[in-house]
Amino acid sequence: MWRLAGLVFAVLIAAAGPATPASAQGDDLAALARRIDELYQAGRYAEAVPLAERAVAAAEQRLGPRHLAVGGPINTLALLYKSLGRYADAEPLYKRNIAIIEAQRGPAHAELGAPLNNLAELYRALGRYGEARPLLERAVAVLEAARGGDSLEVSYPVNNLGLLSGNQGREVEAERHLKRALAIRERHLPAEHPAIATSLNNLGSLYTGQQRLSEALALQQRALAIREKALGPAHPLTGQSAANLSLIYRLLGRDAEAEGLSRRSHEILEKALGPDHPEVLTSLLNEAEHLRLHRRGAEAEPLLRRALEAAERTLASDHPLLGTLLHNMGLLAGDLGREEQSRAFLERSLGVRERTFGAEHP
Repeated sequence: MWRLAGLVFAVLIAAAGPATPASAQGDDLAALARRIDELYQAGRYAEAVPLAERAVAAAEQRLGPRHLAVGGPINTLALLYKSLGRYADAEPLYKRNIAIIEAQRGPAHAELGAPLNNLAELYRALGRYGEARPLLERAVAVLEAARGGDSLEVSYPVNNLGLLSGNQGREVEAERHLKRALAIRERHLPAEHPAIATSLNNLGSLYTGQQRLSEALALQQRALAIREKALGPAHPLTGQSAANLSLIYRLLGRDAEAEGLSRRSHEILEKALGPDHPEVLTSLLNEAEHLRLHRRGAEAEPLLRRALEAAERTLASDHPLLGTLLHNMGLLAGDLGREEQSRAFLERSLGVRERTFGAEHP
């Protein structure tokens, strides 16, 4: 699952047959696949999208829209859309890929593991947690049955079940899944593989939320070091790690280190993902909250307003990030003595959270 495009197009080219014109076309597809893969690994998602769209069109023209080998390019394009926050474009592609595999392979084939996991991650990003969980549980089940419980492939939906459990406040379950995913990856992969960094980052984020800061700090420092070396200093995942480490430094009172990392992470994420991406909005949210807690509300307000306006423009009305932004805006308005405005923001936030999690959620 790490190198996305190459495997997809190896299957596609093999399916095309040996005729000379097709072979030439296959060479073109192979070159296209390599370039998509290079751009994806570099975090240059926007540049990869038009190439991936071309690849889907070429595969459909060559093999037909329901051919099993077309599912791979569709999945790659959906991953790129999701990485850029283009969720509405990604969802039907993920569903289509699943439908192709089910029609050709049946409902319990191991090839369903990746697209089920990917669609679940899309739903998790959208705050549609109730839809995400059965997809992840199904992905784990089909992969465990086909590959075994210790296979590297299983670690992906297991990891994401951990993230989902954390989103839902099921922290003991979240830690169990995240530790299992990390252990599998450490058994199968080199110590500096980016997938290990992802597991370290995710477990570190859980510990940060639990105020287990010394454990979180060690994990996030290791994750950032791996990502800087493996992916480069300008990759969006490097930016994510920098943002998460910055948050720990703030909680530890190491403000100078936190501010430098926060600026760096925001620049990386905004350049790679665009100004309205949820990762960028989360970065603004964290920076604004730090300023608010340090009684610098006048500096916090424009950052929080910018993030809130973008969230209202781009996210669903029940997205958890929107609820958090509204909540923090309410707290800031209260700090600034705007009591009526504060109540309005906090009431809106409560409405979002009740729609997302239910009225009984803590």
